[in-house]
Amino acid sequence: MTASLQTPSNAGASSNMDMTGIEPAVLRQSAEAGDKQAQLMLGTMYEDGVGGLPSDLREAAYWYEQAAGRITRKPSTT
Repeated sequence: MTASLQTPSNAGASSNMDMTGIEPAVLRQSAEAGDKQAQLMLGTMYEDGVGGLPSDLREAAYWYEQAAGRITRKPSTT
């Protein structure tokens, strides 16, 4: 039995977000300043590997959790 994590991307949220022309660096600034929509969009961009960002599920999870208000620290990278 495998568990499936429902994320905004696989729940259809990414199809509702137009990410055309979004600069990840600008989005990150907003996300780091606490903008929940920017955090969600950045998580989706990392999950899908779009906007010049690599597909990085840890980074995606971090931003999804930030948007949900569940964590306050950045995960360590390996």
